[in-house]
Amino acid sequence: MNKTLAVIGGIGAGAVAMYFLDPDRGPRRRALVRDKAVELSNDARRAVTGKAADLRNRAQGMFHEAKGLLKPAAADLEPKSSSQNTAVRGAFNANS
Repeated sequence: MNKTLAVIGGIGAGAVAMYFLDPDRGPRRRALVRDKAVELSNDARRAVTGKAADLRNRAQGMFHEAKGLLKPAAADLEPKSSSQNTAVRGAFNANS
């Protein structure tokens, strides 16, 4: 069984070598394989870059949503405006 697989593998390797090393059409065939490999590499890079940008944008959105949820609570702790302070002082002075 192992000898049979070795023979079949050897025949296959010889056929591939003959196909790509053909003096007439071999250069064109090698160029096509090279172009397909470059295209596959570029497609993979674009896919990974796009997914990374999507993930970054989603993370920024979640951060800003969380920041927005905390902002109203922080606004309650800020000092009141001067008009509100004046109204409060006036109410205390009137009762005195």
